[in-house]
Parts: sequence; C-alpha cells; structure tokens
Amino acid sequence: MTRQRKTFAVFGPRRGGVRVLERGGELVRVQWYDDGIRRVKSWPNTREGRTEAKAWARGHFEARTLGPRPTVLRLTLRELWERYVEAEFPHLCPKTQTNYREHWSRWELFLRRDFTADEARLGDVDHFRAALERQDYALSQIHKAIGVVKTVYNRGQRRELLGMNRLALYRFKVAKDRRSESPAEYTHGERDAILQALRPRPAHGMARMDRRRDRRLPGCSDERDPAPPVEGSRLQKGRDCLARAVGQDRPRARAADDRREPGRSGRGAAVARTRWLHGPLGLLYAASSAMERDG
Repeated sequence: MTRQRKTFAVFGPRRGGVRVLERGGELVRVQWYDDGIRRVKSWPNTREGRTEAKAWARGHFEARTLGPRPTVLRLTLRELWERYVEAEFPHLCPKTQTNYREHWSRWELFLRRDFTADEARLGDVDHFRAALERQDYALSQIHKAIGVVKTVYNRGQRRELLGMNRLALYRFKVAKDRRSESPAEYTHGERDAILQALRPRPAHGMARMDRRRDRRLPGCSDERDPAPPVEGSRLQKGRDCLARAVGQDRPRARAADDRREPGRSGRGAAVARTRWLHGPLGLLYAASSAMERDG
C-alpha cells in the first residue's frame, strides 16, 4: 500500500503553486512546475530542514510572482534634479520654477552636485538647516527650501529612481517662541466700522430707499453719521484708503448731476445712480449690504 504524501505548506494556488511535501519519511521536498516540467528541491526531514524548506519555498514563490527586481540607478543630485525639471516644470508657472531652482541650488551647494542622491540622510538635512540659519536666512525660506528637496526626492522615489529615500521621514519643527502669530480676526466693532466706511452717502431719491433698508437690518438705524472710529492701526489705514477712494468717485456723480437738463431732474438722478451703482464702489456697497443681511 502506497504511503500518502504529507503536505507541510502550499504557497500560491493549489494548482501551479509551490508545495512543501514529505517524501518517504526521510526527505522534505519543495515541488513546483516550470512550463509543465516538474521541479523539486530536497532537505532532510528534520525540524530545521522543514523550516528551511518552507522559507525557501516562500521566497521562490514571491520571486516568481513579483518577477526580477529592477536595477535602481544611482543618480547624483544633478541628475535627479534634471529628471524632475524635465517631468514637472512644464506644469509649473515661471515664478514657481525660479523659486524651486533657488532652493535646490542651496541643497546642491551644500552636498555638491555629484553627491549620490540616495545616500542623503536625515542628519544631512539637520546640518543643511543649521547652515542656512547661520547665514541669517528667514525661517520660512528654510522651511520652503527643505520642502522643495523633499518634493524632488519623493518624486524620485515614486518613479523608482532612488533605492532609498530617508528624507521622507524628516519633519520640520519650530520652537513656540519662534512661530509667527497669525493676525487676529476682526471684532464685531471693527467689522461694523469697515462696512460703514464702505457704505456711501445716498443722494436724492436713494436716501429714502437706504433708510428703509437700514430699518430691516438688525443693529442699524436712520442716523446718517458714520460709526465711531475703532482703535487699531490696521482698521484705520483701511478706512483712510476707502475714504480717499470714495472722495475720488463722488465728484463724478456730482458732475453728472450738474449736467442734468432743466425740468428733467428725475431722469438725471436716475442716470447718476446707475453710473455709480455699476462702478467699483457701487459693487463694494452691494457686497457690504449682502454681508450685513447674512449677519
């Protein structure tokens, strides 16, 4: 009676996979097929032999599945940069191209352009940052320079141009006392003052329409006096700029009123209002009214 073979492991499908079998009780064989031809490889049927046979079978199956590993070119920094420029620069604006060239040139100057790209380590980035800080570069510029270097390296890794990309693990850290503070949001008082500065004085028949609209808005009244000034240099500069712009636009409306024909005051006022509403300040006035309605 033929002794049934014992299967220790199967890698891949049942048909066409790599099998680890017991043969005659003394040997452990790895069996697979190449183009319909049976292939075998044997080990002693011991604990160590079975472990080695399984490991070899797993590796052989993965090699057959994945295929031969492509040979990675060892590019220099200059060659890696040229590959990036050739592929990515057509999609970037001229200003961005100039900035990228400047940031990368500092990295090349630090490590030399003939340096093998995939040999760069995180310690090199630390030394690069320290060198830029000693040259009094702004912290934001240092951050952008390192960001460009990581962008080029990440693209090289995705295109299988680098065997190793250690720079992907680098994180740019900044102490709390060196972080730039974002400008604070406008307060309700500042917002109301800006909207009041944007709102022009309505003339003739528009005054009545403006008063009716103000009654429907929360927090508005019929008073024609502007809102009291709010402390803050930023707000004051904005109000002064708007006041000058309004002052330059109002003589046009007055000149249009002066050209009205006698007995046709209603049509002349309508023409002046139409010209003002279609001008830049009229659009700002409409935008401010919409912001007030939205609350």
